[in-house]
Amino acid sequence: MNQLVRICFMFSCLILACEPNQSLKKYDTANSGTIYISVEESFEPVFKEQIRVFESLYPEAKIIASYKSEIECIKDLKFDSIRLVIVSRDLSDNEFKTVKKNIGYAPRSHVLAYSAISVLIPKDATDSFFDYLNLENILSGQRNVKVVVDKDNSSATNMFLIKHILKNRPFGKNVKAATSNDSILSVLTKKQADIGFIAYNWINDSYYNKSQQAILKKLKFAAIACEDCPDSLKNIYTIPSPNTIQKGLYPLRVPIYYILKENRSGLGSGFINYLSLENGQLVFKKSVLLPAQINFNLRQTSIN
Repeated sequence: MNQLVRICFMFSCLILACEPNQSLKKYDTANSGTIYISVEESFEPVFKEQIRVFESLYPEAKIIASYKSEIECIKDLKFDSIRLVIVSRDLSDNEFKTVKKNIGYAPRSHVLAYSAISVLIPKDATDSFFDYLNLENILSGQRNVKVVVDKDNSSATNMFLIKHILKNRPFGKNVKAATSNDSILSVLTKKQADIGFIAYNWINDSYYNKSQQAILKKLKFAAIACEDCPDSLKNIYTIPSPNTIQKGLYPLRVPIYYILKENRSGLGSGFINYLSLENGQLVFKKSVLLPAQINFNLRQTSIN
């Protein structure tokens, strides 16, 4: 009997020795492994391309992104599985303190690029110049104008409109919600609305999405008055572009922030490093956004 016990004990030890040590956890690196991130849904087109390029550069890396409203992205910071979120604002003081307390160190955040909110109207619309007061009267329902916006009031676009245009008042009854960003374009082209608000990078994704061109030919940008310009520029109306965003002429500018919970050189840090350097910043530029980390302005020179 004792001999049988000894044999069973030795056999069990042999099995345990052959199994991998479960305590030796395999961590991701700056260019390998898997990471889950949350991205504000209005930034989906450009970040799908950013992830595609990053994974082509680093085949052993896998970035799994969920696209959702800004509020839901911020909420995801409480989950250990989500180390990186992409949103249109930095953390508030209370949010920063909460995240720091939960993870034991300070989260990192910075602006990667700038987008904007486009004001779209049908091609044949006669009223195509608006200032903040016009937009406030339209969005609040004081003007009899049919408006179409995103379905989710917690999206970056709608939160910007409510905070900066409506001064935290609700949308008027004339404002209808579309089921998606593509639906906003469809509603406008069918002339079921007079004006629509949509993320600039979404409709200017023509570099990667040729199918949108036929739709966009039926629409045009409304020009918006410079809001915080000096008196000499108060009467300037501009449409969104990297140039007008950079110079502060177009007022509906939206930053693209990253918030990272990582205190080592993991895949989150590697992806942010890529987004902040030439390759990632060029993708923002090709998506007709304004890179915040690198200035790609061309300079004239001569060769003797």
